[in-house]
Amino acid sequence: HVGTSFPPFADLLQNQEKSRFRDWFVVRKFPVKVESNPNYEAWFGHASMPKLNMEHPDVRSHLLASVDFWHQNARLSGWRLDVANEVPMGFWREFRNRVKAADRDKWILGEVWTDARPWLGGDQWDASMNYPFRGAVLQFVAKGEIGPGKFLDQLFQAYHWYAPQVARNQFNMISSHDTPRFITEAGGDERLHRLAAVVQFAWAGAPSVYYGEELGMQGGKDPDNRRAMAWDTVPGNAMLAFYRRLIALRLGAPVLQSGDPVRLAAFEKQKVAAFGRVLGEEAAVVAVNRSNQTQSVRIPIQALGEQAAGRLKSEGAVDMLSGKKLVANQGFIDFRLSPFSSVVALTANVRHRQLAARLSQVGRPDLEQRKAILLKEAL
Repeated sequence: HVGTSFPPFADLLQNQEKSRFRDWFVVRKFPVKVESNPNYEAWFGHASMPKLNMEHPDVRSHLLASVDFWHQNARLSGWRLDVANEVPMGFWREFRNRVKAADRDKWILGEVWTDARPWLGGDQWDASMNYPFRGAVLQFVAKGEIGPGKFLDQLFQAYHWYAPQVARNQFNMISSHDTPRFITEAGGDERLHRLAAVVQFAWAGAPSVYYGEELGMQGGKDPDNRRAMAWDTVPGNAMLAFYRRLIALRLGAPVLQSGDPVRLAAFEKQKVAAFGRVLGEEAAVVAVNRSNQTQSVRIPIQALGEQAAGRLKSEGAVDMLSGKKLVANQGFIDFRLSPFSSVVALTANVRHRQLAARLSQVGRPDLEQRKAILLKEAL
């Protein structure tokens, strides 16, 4: 859809039946007027948003020309396609060909709120906004409406909908510009927000942070969820420090970037869910305690595979969030989880122990403030 000041639509308003752009739109009758219940097709019936006739070859040519324009005039990482499920699939195939011809590494991300398999077969988009992922995290972590078993069911269902190379680059978010912010959905509980962020950064896909989420910004339904960025809350912000640690962890642990997800355990009474990630001989074990009680659980690791489980047994594991060493005995790792807390355990090799040591310093507010002062003085 476009706006009413879009030149072809403005020409239609001026010249009506004689407009050379009359077939760019779906007009039910003339004269065309911008008013309630418009006599042309508009997005959700909003007169200010006339819909383009995507079957018209000139419309398609115009839109595809915009790909060339922006590739030539801006530094793009990719394309995010709004309400992309309402556009004919044939156009997206043409669109992909045009985008990939310009740069095959440009990411094509489509918005659809449900199962996106019809668009993710390799001929249209590269990924979709992973609302099913958000739904699972929202129901289990924010609302407590489902148990850990159902939570894992939903995560793995959404993952297995797609080929691995697609599932690993899905746009995993817990908030968006079209939803209330996660922390608001969680009743303002920062502990639940942190749990959700851990799942987001430890799960397969591309963790995508809605602006201000890293600061703990709240916001209800649109437009409250689109408040201006709360820059004044940045100094000493504990949530920002936590997000920086998660980002450093993700960047420092290839198993969390590319590892296959593995279901490990769901403790319904304790409200603890556990999954793993496996990349060759490397493994991660992630446990999330959604209860308000300290929980001790024994998580089996055989499902990680012989090599990865063997490394955990021989080398032990280290919790990257606390730095604590963990021991794997007889095919299990014992976890003691504080209320509303999580563990991300990696094989305790030298590289991961060094990473854990670095993470303990990442994002510390006092260090960040000192760095800012030094930078200001240097300038």
